[in-house]
Amino acid sequence: MKYISGKFVIALVFASLILICVSFSRKDTGKGEDAQVAYLIKGNEAVIHHLSYRSNPRLYEMAYAGLEDEDPIGEKIYGGITPHHFLASGLIAKFFKKLESQKNIETVVIVGPNHFGMGFGEALTSRAFWDTPFGDLEPDTELINSLIGDSLVEVNERPFEEEHSISTSMPFIRKTFPSAKIVPIILKEDTNYDTCKKIAEKIYMESDGRTLVIASVDFSHNFPLVEAQERDKESIAVIENFDFDNLSTLEIDSPASIYLLLYFLKLNGVDELVFSERSNSALIGDSSRDDETVGYFIGHFGLSD
Repeated sequence: MKYISGKFVIALVFASLILICVSFSRKDTGKGEDAQVAYLIKGNEAVIHHLSYRSNPRLYEMAYAGLEDEDPIGEKIYGGITPHHFLASGLIAKFFKKLESQKNIETVVIVGPNHFGMGFGEALTSRAFWDTPFGDLEPDTELINSLIGDSLVEVNERPFEEEHSISTSMPFIRKTFPSAKIVPIILKEDTNYDTCKKIAEKIYMESDGRTLVIASVDFSHNFPLVEAQERDKESIAVIENFDFDNLSTLEIDSPASIYLLLYFLKLNGVDELVFSERSNSALIGDSSRDDETVGYFIGHFGLSD
């Protein structure tokens, strides 16, 4: 008869208690479904899992409806911009559908606003796995630990339980890049651009051309449709021209996220917006609410072969 060590038994009991007791309901964030986060056992470790913003597969079938014949982008793509407001799920699906030709992506870095200003530090990240309708997304712990080691980001799981700027895109990322790993980063409103530069430089140094950086950013908020479209047009022009000096003036919810993306692109020698499209909540949803709209933009930056 084989004997089990006391340490192993203690570890097993502790992990079981974590699994039972640490699973909890998050407070309502308007998701329309129960949101959960749990520690799951992988090997001898309890690993935290976060849920994607929406978990119903039918919602993604609807988002991708009509995109079957959408042509993927032929150029090598290094980064892009996509909304995180789920009303724009069809536009988000189109953004990722265009990326299906990018076969060598090993890591996706997704950067978005810290909407609730939670946690200490300008830039926060997560070591969690992400549960999506298309399977789990694994964190790129090597890159995450490298960013932490250089004191560029801090780990804080709590904000990621409710931060839709990250969780909205997770199913789309998993569906498009099933073998890729994830590095989520959220930036506070007052994040210094020098911090963004340093993070972009670190990602660039470790990317080896196989890392995609996505800025998860919504554009103008709470303007009438005509004014919103004009403001978005101005914002897109600044971004397309890599006008770093004027990013802070834009009507977008995270200029810092755009700054990090553009600086990463600049380091890769990328200065071309190869595909873009914009829309607005009034055009997608309830047009009677065109006085309180949200602007949406998708854009892909790349190099020709």
